[in-house]
Amino acid sequence: MNPYASGTTLASVDAYFDNIQLIDAVLRARGDKAALESNQKIRLSNFRAEFETFNTGGTLITTPDSPDPAVQNDPNQAAYPDELGFDHMQSFFFGVEANPTPNLRASASFNLVGNVANNPIDEIFYENIVRDRIGNRSDGNLRLYNADFNWTAKDFDVRGFYRTGHYHWGYEGDFFGLYPEANYGPNLDIYNGEILG
Repeated sequence: MNPYASGTTLASVDAYFDNIQLIDAVLRARGDKAALESNQKIRLSNFRAEFETFNTGGTLITTPDSPDPAVQNDPNQAAYPDELGFDHMQSFFFGVEANPTPNLRASASFNLVGNVANNPIDEIFYENIVRDRIGNRSDGNLRLYNADFNWTAKDFDVRGFYRTGHYHWGYEGDFFGLYPEANYGPNLDIYNGEILG
Protein backbone atom coordinates (compact mmCIF):
# COMPACT_ATOMS: atom_id res chain seq x y z
CA MET A 1 0.00 0.00 0.00
CA ASN A 2 1.28 3.39 -0.96
CA PRO A 3 0.16 5.88 1.71
CA TYR A 4 0.99 8.81 -0.61
CA ALA A 5 -1.22 7.66 -3.48
CA SER A 6 -4.14 9.90 -4.41
CA GLY A 7 -7.37 8.93 -2.70
CA THR A 8 -5.63 7.35 0.32
CA THR A 9 -7.34 8.30 3.54
CA LEU A 10 -6.85 7.42 7.18
CA ALA A 11 -9.84 5.10 6.97
CA SER A 12 -8.39 3.21 3.97
CA VAL A 13 -5.02 2.77 5.76
CA ASP A 14 -6.80 1.43 8.86
CA ALA A 15 -8.89 -0.92 6.73
CA TYR A 16 -5.75 -2.23 4.97
CA PHE A 17 -4.01 -3.10 8.24
CA ASP A 18 -7.20 -4.53 9.76
CA ASN A 19 -7.40 -7.06 6.89
CA ILE A 20 -3.91 -8.51 7.55
CA GLN A 21 -4.20 -12.02 9.05
CA LEU A 22 -1.00 -12.60 11.04
CA ILE A 23 -1.93 -16.10 12.19
CA ASP A 24 -2.06 -17.25 8.56
CA ALA A 25 1.57 -16.27 8.02
CA VAL A 26 2.61 -17.86 11.34
CA LEU A 27 0.94 -21.17 10.45
CA ARG A 28 2.54 -21.24 7.00
CA ALA A 29 5.98 -20.55 8.53
CA ARG A 30 5.52 -23.34 11.09
CA GLY A 31 4.46 -25.73 8.37
CA ASP A 32 7.52 -24.90 6.25
CA LYS A 33 9.80 -25.38 9.25
CA ALA A 34 8.22 -28.74 10.11
CA ALA A 35 8.57 -29.90 6.50
CA LEU A 36 12.26 -29.01 6.49
CA GLU A 37 12.96 -30.70 9.81
CA SER A 38 11.13 -33.91 8.93
CA ASN A 39 13.29 -34.44 5.83
CA GLN A 40 16.57 -33.88 7.69
CA LYS A 41 17.57 -37.34 8.96
CA ILE A 42 21.31 -36.71 9.00
CA ARG A 43 23.24 -33.45 8.92
CA LEU A 44 26.63 -31.89 9.44
CA SER A 45 26.32 -30.42 12.94
CA ASN A 46 29.62 -28.55 13.18
CA PHE A 47 32.87 -27.86 11.40
CA ARG A 48 35.90 -26.17 12.93
CA ALA A 49 39.41 -25.71 11.60
CA GLU A 50 42.25 -24.74 13.93
CA PHE A 51 45.51 -23.42 12.50
CA GLU A 52 48.38 -22.58 14.84
CA THR A 53 51.88 -21.35 14.17
CA PHE A 54 54.98 -21.60 16.35
CA ASN A 55 58.24 -19.72 16.17
CA THR A 56 60.99 -20.89 18.49
CA GLY A 57 64.15 -18.91 19.01
CA GLY A 58 66.22 -16.93 21.45
CA THR A 59 69.55 -16.96 23.20
CA LEU A 60 70.88 -19.08 26.05
CA ILE A 61 68.75 -22.06 24.95
CA THR A 62 69.68 -25.67 24.27
CA THR A 63 67.32 -26.28 21.33
CA PRO A 64 69.34 -27.09 18.18
CA ASP A 65 69.03 -24.99 15.02
CA SER A 66 67.89 -28.05 13.04
CA PRO A 67 66.82 -31.57 14.07
CA ASP A 68 69.64 -34.04 14.73
CA PRO A 69 69.00 -37.19 12.60
CA ALA A 70 70.74 -39.47 15.12
CA VAL A 71 68.60 -38.23 17.99
CA GLN A 72 65.44 -38.11 15.88
CA ASN A 73 65.56 -41.84 15.05
CA ASP A 74 66.40 -43.02 18.58
CA PRO A 75 63.21 -43.39 20.67
CA ASN A 76 65.19 -43.03 23.89
CA GLN A 77 66.65 -39.64 22.91
CA ALA A 78 63.74 -37.98 21.06
CA ALA A 79 63.07 -34.58 22.59
CA TYR A 80 60.89 -31.61 21.77
CA PRO A 81 61.29 -28.91 20.69
CA ASP A 82 63.68 -30.50 18.22
CA GLU A 83 64.63 -27.36 16.25
CA LEU A 84 64.49 -23.59 16.20
CA GLY A 85 62.39 -21.68 13.73
CA PHE A 86 58.89 -21.66 12.32
CA ASP A 87 56.44 -24.58 12.30
CA HIS A 88 52.67 -24.95 12.01
CA MET A 89 49.85 -27.21 13.12
CA GLN A 90 46.43 -28.02 11.64
CA SER A 91 43.51 -29.68 13.36
CA PHE A 92 40.01 -30.11 11.92
CA PHE A 93 36.86 -31.02 13.83
CA PHE A 94 33.62 -32.07 12.16
CA GLY A 95 30.41 -33.40 13.63
CA VAL A 96 27.57 -35.49 12.26
CA GLU A 97 24.10 -35.66 13.80
CA ALA A 98 21.48 -38.27 12.94
CA ASN A 99 17.81 -38.10 13.86
CA PRO A 100 16.14 -41.00 12.00
CA THR A 101 13.01 -40.98 14.19
CA PRO A 102 11.63 -38.45 16.68
CA ASN A 103 12.64 -40.68 19.62
CA LEU A 104 16.22 -41.47 18.49
CA ARG A 105 19.06 -38.97 18.17
CA ALA A 106 22.80 -39.55 17.90
CA SER A 107 25.74 -37.27 17.28
CA ALA A 108 29.46 -37.77 16.87
CA SER A 109 32.37 -35.39 16.39
CA PHE A 110 35.62 -36.43 14.76
CA ASN A 111 39.08 -34.88 14.81
CA LEU A 112 41.41 -34.99 11.82
CA VAL A 113 44.97 -33.87 12.52
CA GLY A 114 47.01 -32.45 9.66
CA ASN A 115 50.52 -31.33 10.49
CA VAL A 116 51.87 -31.48 14.05
CA ALA A 117 54.52 -28.92 14.93
CA ASN A 118 57.83 -30.27 16.22
CA ASN A 119 59.02 -27.07 17.85
CA PRO A 120 56.48 -25.86 20.42
CA ILE A 121 58.13 -25.31 23.78
CA ASP A 122 55.06 -26.62 25.62
CA GLU A 123 54.96 -30.30 24.63
CA ILE A 124 51.53 -31.02 26.11
CA PHE A 125 48.72 -30.47 23.59
CA TYR A 126 45.91 -32.58 22.14
CA GLU A 127 47.33 -32.98 18.62
CA ASN A 128 50.37 -34.70 20.14
CA ILE A 129 48.36 -37.95 20.03
CA VAL A 130 49.42 -38.71 16.46
CA ARG A 131 53.13 -38.76 17.26
CA ASP A 132 54.80 -41.82 18.66
CA ARG A 133 57.78 -41.61 20.95
CA ILE A 134 60.22 -40.91 18.13
CA GLY A 135 58.10 -38.24 16.49
CA ASN A 136 56.91 -40.30 13.53
CA ARG A 137 53.31 -40.00 12.46
CA SER A 138 51.06 -42.81 13.59
CA ASP A 139 47.97 -44.02 11.75
CA GLY A 140 45.67 -42.31 14.28
CA ASN A 141 45.16 -39.05 12.40
CA LEU A 142 41.36 -39.44 12.41
CA ARG A 143 39.79 -40.05 15.82
CA LEU A 144 36.39 -39.97 17.44
CA TYR A 145 36.48 -36.80 19.53
CA ASN A 146 33.13 -37.06 21.35
CA ALA A 147 29.74 -38.68 20.88
CA ASP A 148 26.36 -39.10 22.50
CA PHE A 149 22.99 -40.67 21.78
CA ASN A 150 19.50 -40.63 23.25
CA TRP A 151 16.84 -43.29 22.58
CA THR A 152 13.47 -42.80 24.24
CA ALA A 153 10.71 -45.40 24.11
CA LYS A 154 7.60 -46.29 26.08
CA ASP A 155 9.42 -48.56 28.53
CA PHE A 156 12.93 -47.11 28.65
CA ASP A 157 15.18 -44.10 28.16
CA VAL A 158 18.73 -44.96 27.06
CA ARG A 159 21.48 -42.35 26.95
CA GLY A 160 25.13 -42.84 26.09
CA PHE A 161 28.09 -40.47 26.23
CA TYR A 162 31.74 -40.44 25.21
CA ARG A 163 33.77 -37.38 26.22
CA THR A 164 30.55 -35.35 26.52
CA GLY A 165 29.50 -33.49 29.65
CA HIS A 166 26.24 -34.59 31.28
CA TYR A 167 24.29 -34.08 34.48
CA HIS A 168 23.67 -36.72 37.15
CA TRP A 169 20.41 -38.66 37.53
CA GLY A 170 19.98 -38.07 41.26
CA TYR A 171 16.63 -36.36 40.72
CA GLU A 172 15.38 -39.16 38.46
CA GLY A 173 15.78 -41.89 41.10
CA ASP A 174 19.52 -42.70 40.99
CA PHE A 175 19.81 -42.88 44.80
CA PHE A 176 23.15 -44.71 44.75
CA GLY A 177 24.99 -42.33 42.44
CA LEU A 178 25.54 -44.88 39.66
CA TYR A 179 25.37 -42.16 37.01
CA PRO A 180 27.47 -39.22 38.28
CA GLU A 181 27.72 -35.75 36.79
CA ALA A 182 30.62 -35.26 34.40
CA ASN A 183 31.70 -31.94 32.92
CA TYR A 184 35.04 -32.05 31.20
CA GLY A 185 37.27 -29.03 31.07
CA PRO A 186 40.25 -28.37 28.81
CA ASN A 187 42.52 -30.83 30.67
CA LEU A 188 40.87 -33.76 28.91
CA ASP A 189 42.23 -32.48 25.60
CA ILE A 190 45.52 -31.11 26.87
CA TYR A 191 46.61 -34.37 28.47
CA ASN A 192 44.81 -36.70 25.99
CA GLY A 193 42.71 -38.13 28.79
CA GLU A 194 40.55 -41.17 28.33
CA ILE A 195 37.26 -41.32 30.17
CA LEU A 196 34.83 -44.06 31.08
CA GLY A 197 31.60 -42.51 29.83
